[in-house]
Amino acid sequence: MSFLKRLVVTMLTILVITTGVAGCTQQSTSKTNSDHATIVLIVNHKQVAKKHVVVVKKETIIKALRSKFKVKTTKGFITSINGHTQNTKKNKYWMYKVNGKTASKGADATTIHKGDKVAFTLNAEK
Repeated sequence: MSFLKRLVVTMLTILVITTGVAGCTQQSTSKTNSDHATIVLIVNHKQVAKKHVVVVKKETIIKALRSKFKVKTTKGFITSINGHTQNTKKNKYWMYKVNGKTASKGADATTIHKGDKVAFTLNAEK
């Protein structure tokens, strides 16, 4: 085989290997991004914070919330997130929805899943 043919074969081999490695890297990044959920805080109808959390199997929403926010609770109920405190005299309480649906259990009894969008809202009850 001539020198020129060996050079072309070598260059093509390097190109194929490089393309394959780049493809694997791209897949890995996509998988990592899908291991997250999003938590937003809404106070008086305005979004005040948004964080992405890494989802751990069988982790509760309260634990995921505490990984990114400063949370205070009383008797199992969330009373404050990042300094935004409920006000019982004004009927302002923390409520939350998962993927647009009002939660049926407390944040300490609900598991967070990959891709979930969890919205904690502090508004006056009407």
